[in-house]
Amino acid sequence: MENVYKWCTYWKLSISPEKSAIADLSKRRLHSTPRISYAGVPLPWKDSIKYLGIIFSKTNQNGAIVKNLRAKALRKISAFKTIDYKSYGSRTKDLVSITNNRICSLFYYSCAITNKLSQTHFKICDTIQTTALRVALGLPIWTPNVVLLKIAGQEILSGKIKRLAIQFFIKQVANGIHSPLFLQSSNPCIQLKKDQEAFVGLLADLNISSDQIINLPNILDVLYNDICEIHLPSFDFQD
Repeated sequence: MENVYKWCTYWKLSISPEKSAIADLSKRRLHSTPRISYAGVPLPWKDSIKYLGIIFSKTNQNGAIVKNLRAKALRKISAFKTIDYKSYGSRTKDLVSITNNRICSLFYYSCAITNKLSQTHFKICDTIQTTALRVALGLPIWTPNVVLLKIAGQEILSGKIKRLAIQFFIKQVANGIHSPLFLQSSNPCIQLKKDQEAFVGLLADLNISSDQIINLPNILDVLYNDICEIHLPSFDFQD
């Protein structure tokens, strides 16, 4: 929190402590809540918190998260049908863009969380995508999903969620000390077990080590220097 305060002070940004909160989502029981402050103002503790469009609490399960996202997506699909007319409606290309940017983006936005859903929940997500694409393309329900995705030029939703999550965690490693999720120590790792395991598997598939990821320098150290040069070799996987 001190680093956040220094960063905001330097760049003349402001965070309102009165509008901020801390949520305890751990399964372990806290005997007492530690005092955590920002700019000298104590931050209140809450039982739940909204992040990436999802409400988190100790009792929140993946099923509840998917149910909430599905309800939002279906409302958008219902509204979507009102502008989808064969003769005088919007162009198909625009309808596919709306599907991707307004419906599927609900899942992209929270990919760092939804990437850990079960296969059953991923199938629900994929069904939402294909339902929206059928509306956009005006194709019958029996059109195979493979054909549907090929015509729309889209990848399956569950696959894209996992890919975006991988990009997110590579960025966390690259951010180094600026990332709250990446621990730099004698054994650097992402502080989320499932994501660390997936990240190790990714590096093995790419035949590289985490040392080959270009790290962002400690901005707080270089802010007061006149010049900061970063030399970037070509790492295609990081793109």
